Amino acid sequence: MSLRVGLVGLEPFTHWPHYLHGAATSSSVELAAVCHRPELMEELPADRVALLTDLKLPTYHNVEDMLENERLDVLAASTVPDVQGAALIAGLEHGLHVVADKPLVSQPEQLEQVKAALKRHPARRLSMLLTLRGDPVRRAARSLVWAGAIGQVVALHSRRAYEQERQPPCPAWMFDERRTGGPMGYAAVHSLDEVYWITGLRYLEVVGYEANHSRPENRHFYDVSQHLYRLENGVTAMIDTHLLAIADS
Repeated sequence: MSLRVGLVGLEPFTHWPHYLHGAATSSSVELAAVCHRPELMEELPADRVALLTDLKLPTYHNVEDMLENERLDVLAASTVPDVQGAALIAGLEHGLHVVADKPLVSQPEQLEQVKAALKRHPARRLSMLLTLRGDPVRRAARSLVWAGAIGQVVALHSRRAYEQERQPPCPAWMFDERRTGGPMGYAAVHSLDEVYWITGLRYLEVVGYEANHSRPENRHFYDVSQHLYRLENGVTAMIDTHLLAIADS
């Protein structure tokens, strides 16, 4: 029997097309309904508007209405990080499993609220779109490390680089760390998960620095960051992020 999924958010520059692709290519998932802001259609590119229109799914503009009226197994969220927590909690409180775009939330207090909801519903699962786990190169690296084929891991380096100033322009929320969680929460979260997933080692300590080169007048935006982590077994990891050009490595 297919898992019935309700998709909430559909914000520009979030990763909701991944959900559509997953539903289209999986025999165990059925996209059952979508929920988005009514003014969203004016912000989306024409090809994505057409993509949604072609689905011919029940459409809601309030997540509670969708949860009350649809028979769902999973709530998939892809919205602005600072408001995503409310949708996650709503899904958990309705007894659904929940999967979310990254970052899960943007503020520590929101994380505590989500954790409290999970504690109230321990049988429910919450996951996040950390797509590097599906990358063939990363999967091969993990297999080599876990098999001991390269010896003892002592240090790792991961880099995330995205061009923030692009055409069409990014929405304003992407230039406000209070809404995105900053470069580590919004971008380097992939690297944080990559290092942990490949090694199986937990983070113990971190020192770091963040800077703003492209928009110095905006005190809530940082486009460059470097962080040094100490992991279990004395292993170190360097993770750096910049939002000035596309150059992941």
